[in-house]
Formats: sequence, C-alpha cells, structure tokens
Amino acid sequence: MEEMLGGLRHLLTMVFLSDFAGALVMPVMTDVTVAAMCSDLNDSCSFAVYLTGIQQVAVGLGTMVMMPVIGNLADRYGIKTLLTLPMCLSIIPPGYRRDTNFFYAFYITKTLFDMVCRGTVDCLAYAYVAKNIHGMKRITMFGVLASVKLISGICATFAARFLPIASTFQVSAISLFVDLVYMRVFLKERLPDDDEDDYDDDSNHQEVHDGEDLMMLAEPILRDAPIKTHAFNTMYSSLKDMASLIMNSTILIQTLIVTFFATFSETGMESAYMYFLKARFGFNKNEFAELVLLASIIGCISQLFIFPILASAVGERKVLSTGLLMEFFRAALLSVSWSAWVPYATSVLAPGIMFVMPSVYGIASKQVASSEQGKVLGFISGVKSFAGVVAPFVYSPLTALFLSKDAPFYFPGFSLLCISLSWMIGFLQSLLIKYVPSPSLNEAINNRFAEFLVSPVMTDVTVAAVCSGLNDSCSLAVYLTGVQQVTVGLGTMVMMPVIGNLSDRYGIKALLTLPMCLSILPPAILGYRRDTNFFYASYITKTLFDIVCQGTVDCLAHAYVAKNMHGRTRISMFGVLAGVRSISGVCASVTTRFLPVALIFQVSAISAFVGLVYMRVFLKERLQDDDDDNYYDGGDLRMFGEPILKDAPTSHVFSNKYSSLKDMVNLMKNSTILVQALIVTFFAMFSQRGTESSFMYFMKFRFGFNKNDFAELFLLIWIIGSISQLFILPILVSTIGARRVLSAGLLMEFVNTVIRSVSWAAWVPYATTLLVPGAMFVMPTVCGIASRQVGSSEQGKVQGCIYGVKSLAEVVAPFVFSPLTALFLSKNAPFYFPGFSLLCVAFPLMIGLLQSLMIKDVPSLSMEKAMSNTSNGEA
Repeated sequence: MEEMLGGLRHLLTMVFLSDFAGALVMPVMTDVTVAAMCSDLNDSCSFAVYLTGIQQVAVGLGTMVMMPVIGNLADRYGIKTLLTLPMCLSIIPPGYRRDTNFFYAFYITKTLFDMVCRGTVDCLAYAYVAKNIHGMKRITMFGVLASVKLISGICATFAARFLPIASTFQVSAISLFVDLVYMRVFLKERLPDDDEDDYDDDSNHQEVHDGEDLMMLAEPILRDAPIKTHAFNTMYSSLKDMASLIMNSTILIQTLIVTFFATFSETGMESAYMYFLKARFGFNKNEFAELVLLASIIGCISQLFIFPILASAVGERKVLSTGLLMEFFRAALLSVSWSAWVPYATSVLAPGIMFVMPSVYGIASKQVASSEQGKVLGFISGVKSFAGVVAPFVYSPLTALFLSKDAPFYFPGFSLLCISLSWMIGFLQSLLIKYVPSPSLNEAINNRFAEFLVSPVMTDVTVAAVCSGLNDSCSLAVYLTGVQQVTVGLGTMVMMPVIGNLSDRYGIKALLTLPMCLSILPPAILGYRRDTNFFYASYITKTLFDIVCQGTVDCLAHAYVAKNMHGRTRISMFGVLAGVRSISGVCASVTTRFLPVALIFQVSAISAFVGLVYMRVFLKERLQDDDDDNYYDGGDLRMFGEPILKDAPTSHVFSNKYSSLKDMVNLMKNSTILVQALIVTFFAMFSQRGTESSFMYFMKFRFGFNKNDFAELFLLIWIIGSISQLFILPILVSTIGARRVLSAGLLMEFVNTVIRSVSWAAWVPYATTLLVPGAMFVMPTVCGIASRQVGSSEQGKVQGCIYGVKSLAEVVAPFVFSPLTALFLSKNAPFYFPGFSLLCVAFPLMIGLLQSLMIKDVPSLSMEKAMSNTSNGEA
C-alpha cells in the first residue's frame, strides 16, 4: 500500500483530518447563520447572504496576498514548518455556543484566521506531491489527493447528518487538533537543493520517487535556514517570481485564466447555492447533508477510478475541459430547479468540479522545476483567492436581490444561471490550451433535433386523440404504436440494405434527399391540428414515410464516417456522432419542456426542413472507386462534389434489391465477427424497441407522467448520454477496446431495465438515468466493429446490413411487447405487475451481452492487409 501511494500516506492522513473538520460544519453553517441573524426563518434573509459575502471577500483578500508568500516560503523553509501556524489558528473558531453574540465572535475570529489558514493545507499538500512525485504518476496522485478530500467529505457528511449541531462543532475542533499533532509527529520532508532545476516533461524521468525511496529527512526549523533576507521580505520576491512565470509560459497563463473563472464560479456557487435551496425549497441541515453526501460519493468514485484512467488516456487538458463542461450543465440545470429532487439528480454531474483543480495542478506543475513547485502552486492559490474576492461582490448582491420580494422579475436561480456562464468562459479558455478539430455534424443535429422534439409529447397526443378517458389504460394507443412499429420495421428491413448499397454507388447525399423531404410532412400535419382525424392523417403518413425515412439518416451518417475515418479515429467519431444525437436530444427536451404542443410540431417541421437545406448546401462527398479498398489513415475528410443520380452508371436503381440481399449473405459468410455483431444488434434493438413500446405508457399510467415529465426525463437522459458519448466513449474504446465497451454497455442497460420494471416511486426513472450510457455505447461500438471487417468501398453495404437487422428486430418486438404492455397495464392482468413487459425486455439484453462476450479480438481487414503486404515484401 505504501508503494502504491508513493510514500504519501502521512500527508493523505493529514489532509483527510483537515478536510473532515471543514466538511463537518459545512451542512450546518447555513442553518446556524440564519438562526443567529434572521428573525423569520422563512424569509430570504438578505443579511445572512451579505454577511457570508463579506467574509468571503475579506478571506479572499488575505489569502490572495498570503498564498504566493506561503508557497515561496515553503520552498525555502519547508512545508511542515509553514503548516504549523495555520493549523493552530484553525482550531480556535469551532464551538462553544451559537447565539448571536457567540456567532459574531466566531465570525470575526474565523474571518481573521482564514485570511492565513484558508487553502494553506490544500496548497502545500499539492506542492508536497509535486515535489516528490514525477511523470504521469504525479497527475494520478493529484487525483488520489482529491479523492481523499472527497472521502473525508463523505465521512464528515455522515457524521453531520446524525450529530447534534453542538457536537458537530466540537468534533470539528478535536479533528483539527489531532491533525496538527499528527502532522508534527509523522510528516517528513526534505528541502530541495537550490540548483535542482530538472523539469518534468512526462518522458522517462529517472528520479521518480517510489514508495520508501522518497528522501524523507527531518525538516529544518526556521532559524536553521540560510539568512539571506528576512522571511517576510520575500513578498516582493514572490511577486517577481509570479511575473517571471507568467512571462515564460503561455500554457501557465491559460491555466491561470481557467483557474480564475473556475474558482470565480465555485465561490459564486458557495455564495448562492445553499441559500437558494433554503429559500426555494426549505432545505435544512439534513437535506444539505444528504446532498453533499451524494455528491461526495459520486465524486470520490470518479476521482479514484475514472480520473486516473481519463488522465492517462487523453491527458489532463481534455479532462479539464470535460469537467468544466459538466459544471456548466450542472449550474444551468440548478438555476431552473423546478422541484426539490433536481439538485439530487444533478449530482450525477458532480465529477465535473472534482476534475478541474487536479487537472489544473497537473498542467501547471509541469511548467516548472521540482524546486519551484511551491511557487507555482502558491501562485495558483493566489489566483484562486483573487477570484474568491471578486465573486462575492457579484453573486452575494445578485442572490439576495433575486431571493427577495424586490426582484425585478421572478427567477430565484438567476445568480446560478450567471455562474453557469462563467463556467462556460472557463471551458472555452481550456479548449485553447490544446485544440483538436472535429468534423461538422450540423446537418445531423438539425435532423435529430426535429425527431427528438416530438418524442416527449407523442404519448399525450396519441392518448388524447384515441382514448375516451385519459386515466384508463387505453390499450388502443398501445396497439396503434405497435402496429406502426411493425409496419415501419418491415419496410426499413427491406429498404436499409438497398439504401446502403445504393449509397455506395450513387452517393450518400443523393440518397438522403428523399427521406429528409418526406420527414417534414407528418409533424406539419399535427402542427396544424391534433384532433382525431388529423391525428390519423399524421399517423398514416408518418407510418408510410418512415418506411423510407426511419433510420436512413443514422445509417448513412455512419457510412459517411466509416468511408472517411479509419482506425481508432473511426470508432471515436462514431462516438462523436452518437454524442451529437444526444446533444440534439438535450436541446429538444429543453425546448419541449417549455413550448406549447402546437408549436412543438411546427418547430419540428421547420427543423427538418432546415436540416434538408443544410445537407444539400454544405455536405460534400465523393464516390468511392469500386477498387478503392485502401484504408485512409487520418487527416482531413476527402471532400469532392458528389455526382447527381442521373450521372451514375445506367442500371435500374431498384433492381439492386436482390443484389443487396446477396451482398448481405456474402458478408455474413465471410466474417464470423460480423455475424456475431449482427446477432448483438438484433437483441439490443429488440430490447430497445420493446422499451419504446412499453416505457412511456407504463410511466403515464403508473405515475401519471405528462409532456413536461417526459421532457424532464429525456433532458436528463440526453445530457448524460451526450457527455458519455463525446468524452467517455472515445476514452474507453482507446483504453479497453470496442468489444469490452459493447459488453459493458449491454450489462448497464440490462440493470437499468430491471430496475425500471420494478419502479416503486416516480423518482426511480430519474435515478436510473445514471445507467443511460449503456444504451448509448451499443450502436457506435457495433458499427465500429462491423466497419473494420470490410473495405472503404463497402461501408454502405455493411451499415445497411446492420440497419436491416435492426429493422427486423423492430418488426418482431412490437408483436411481443405491445400486447404484453397492454395486458399488464389493464385490469385484466393475470397478476399485478405493471412493469412486467419491461422485465421481459431485460432478457434479450442478457442474450446480447452473452453473445458480445463471444466476439474475439482478431485483426481488422486493414491489419490483415498490412501483414500480407509485409509478407509479400519480404518474399
């Protein structure tokens, strides 16, 4: 264990005790402040908000000056020496009594002492790690350090949840005292030599300190240091060092800008968040403790297991951007919290904030020598303190204003919305640290947005149009949906291989035009009226048109990517393509949540039209030569003007159907892996279509869900899905391979479906969205595995084959699940189990999972060709 932690166990213990003491009082401070300051516990109590803001400003001003000085002194006199005074001072404020007078005494002493103490332990702990750990192991240990802080938060939150308030402060003081003694007795360090200027460049660092090889000597006391200057005259030197560091490193400048906006946002959240929850939903100590506990558990797991994998796979720069984007989404959702469960649901995005500072420290620590780590990390802490000064000036008045009766308009979470915007600024700046271009997928966004926009409202529209009573089980609506799925599935089962084959011959753009035209009319009909007659008109036209339209854009988009991207880039781009679909789902769900029903269908029709125009104007491609089986190994997409249909070789277009079916058979005969991938596709899509046949009707009649509830659920699903597909899927594929990601996705979806089938409360579907990435991983990985079995000139065929099998599964599933759903939602069910059809959906997923485990790791066609060419050359 000592070797795994790199000899840092005493440091981690010290950090645990320090953060335990701080986190212990966090859930109760809002209640204590309001009780001491406010006459009415139910009012917005602006005075408490302002008092917290003043404290943050004062502490920020002090630490802004002190952190660079402390960091510089730590390099000179040792970390252990510089920790002693702040840790002594932090013991005094926690608690004897909590009436108004004692609260003010606590407030003043804590403010004064925090001007020196706040952030010192964290700053010097990171400096300690940076001095003694090098290479890629350093960023991993930063993650371990952050996870220890989270574990201490979990333990502290548990304790705060069950301790009385008086004992909470007493335990905090005892923990701080024990921490000080432990640090003085056990923590060992050495001072670096002045000429130790070896930079860490992530290469083969020969001086990595492993376990007990850390050079642990007793630290010098202050009077033993070389007396070149008085200790506190180093402030000017520290500021000069700061200026020199800025001038010599662009990456450090960018990192510090990100640090400022991240801390500015985080401090603003501290100024606003808990007061917002208390005023908006009446949260108290227990709710705060539960919320912090949930966020800490999720954050701890992500720090211990996910963060090291992400940092080693994609680098800390991309991890930093991911964390900032997650925090943007979290703050934006919290700002419009419409129910008390929303803050709990957004805890799934808590890893975002946990990723930011370890990534920042990892980037910045690589820019300086080992002997200057205290300076650079003190510098970062100084920037954090400066942001902590500025933020309360902005967010404390803003929070107090919008929580009061004098707000210019009713938006209690307006300050949180402003915080989300500052997170976005930090995210955009992080992208400048390292830029990676990605292909344009705007036409896919427009098309999928139009489809997802109407999904949450269709259940309500169908039930309203065909059912006499909105509260009965309305089997007719379930059967109508099933009939539509069967009809469309039969048509697309035949059409997808044909369309895929034709796209190889006549071009993807030409084959997209007709389906995208047809997809405009059905939503336009419901956008005009939604009574029974117009519903049936839309139902019939949508069924007929979806025989050609449904799945065409997805199929040809995958073929387009497969033609132009190869190797690991291809499967990563499949993930990006799926992520774009999820982003369109997020946007569509937000729009649906607030638009009236009529406008939803009109906006959907307009979006489909814009997608068509955009595709015709901007999408470029070229036809693949018939003998072009060479693999493309990255670089820019090969963009040429596509041929129009009449320029193609003269043969009857629709006579290719028989040829397409022959191609499918030949492909399956020549590739065992392709057969296995198609079997997985069938069972995965069989289950997915079964879920679509059952889930929304189950939720409507089990818990009374309506348009708004479905929109909220889909919004959560698509946010999690977009993050997982854009950021997590490429990392997992590059780390463990597409086949294992496929199996993991199927397992997650199996667990998700089983839990949904026994939903005992309306919040269960929201909680199971944590497992949503499972379903999002399946099709990108299947398409990636299958695309490696053929050459570039046959990508349309293989994607058409996949989508043909997918359509077959969509034909079969409604025959099973629509009657089953209607039966178990009715009063004639043989036994009471409304979610029985969802439980049955889980079994095909298990079959697909078992089949995916049988797919073997064999070289792709490109690898086989390369090996063959090598052999021929040697011969």
